[in-house]
Amino acid sequence: MADKNIKQLKSLWEQEKEEYKTAEIGTGVQKFVKQVFESKELFNLEEGKLSTSDLKRKNEFLTEAKKKGRRADVVIFIDSDVIIPVEVEKHTHIKHLHQI
Repeated sequence: MADKNIKQLKSLWEQEKEEYKTAEIGTGVQKFVKQVFESKELFNLEEGKLSTSDLKRKNEFLTEAKKKGRRADVVIFIDSDVIIPVEVEKHTHIKHLHQI
C-alpha cells in the first residue's frame, strides 16, 4: 500500500466519511486507519508480523490484536514498554469520553 500524505488522507476521508458512519472493523474504516498509521507524515508505523516477539516490536502496529486477555482493534507498539491499544469506532458514534 502506497504511503499517503495528510492531503491524500483528508481527501479520502471526505470521499468516504458517510460510509464510515455505518461500520467499524472489516470495512473501509479499518483500511483508512491502517493508512493513517502507515503515513510517514503522521505515525510512520509498519504493520507487524504475528511471529515477532512483543519484546522485539518497535514502531509497528497489529490489527485486531489480543493483549493481556483483551482484544483491541489495533495495537500500536512504540517499543516493548510502550504499547497502545486502539479501538476503532464508527464516525459520529462515540458515546462516552472514555472511548477516546
